[in-house]
Amino acid sequence: MGMYPTKNSEDDCLCIDTQWLKQHGYFCGWKSGGITWTHGWSDSKSSIEFTVGTMSFPDIKFQYTITPRWGGEKKDMDYSFPLVKVPCNLSGFRWAFKCSLYKRNCYCGRTVYKLYKPPGSDYFGCRKCMNIVYESQRKSGSRLEFFGKVLDNEKKYEEVYNSIHKWHYQGSPTRKVRKLRQLEARMPSLEESISIKKNIFGRL
Repeated sequence: MGMYPTKNSEDDCLCIDTQWLKQHGYFCGWKSGGITWTHGWSDSKSSIEFTVGTMSFPDIKFQYTITPRWGGEKKDMDYSFPLVKVPCNLSGFRWAFKCSLYKRNCYCGRTVYKLYKPPGSDYFGCRKCMNIVYESQRKSGSRLEFFGKVLDNEKKYEEVYNSIHKWHYQGSPTRKVRKLRQLEARMPSLEESISIKKNIFGRL
């Protein structure tokens, strides 16, 4: 079982966690069940079946069918993750998953309370293996990338501006002046720049 190569938002993934399993009485020795998710944007449904065993060799066994979105053969999935006991601070323990995916041929083995299945992935796996990010992180990353481009354009603008010795030649703007105007067109207004900085860094 391999890890997932691209970054995914937590909100876009199917997720199963040990707290939900506990609330629904799955850590009782042996119990089978399933989950159905409804995707709000399309009302389509995704379902899995699983069996939880907590006796000699605790594990959760997943069984479901992968249906390719654009056609192709269906794939029946049947695999399991070990379950382990994690001691609590005061007393007792919590059940957790041990991720069984591989990254660059190395076994993951992380102890986690949630497993995710991103769109297009055949398997569930931990946040690290599936490259899961919070939606707020993804939006913040996009804003930082955009702000970086703004700063880069501002730096180029200053360099071109300081290099201009003649603004017109024979009644027409020089080549450097035309380049300066192009950079100006790419740059946000003062109000837009302030708004971008506030979104990234909070109040100035």
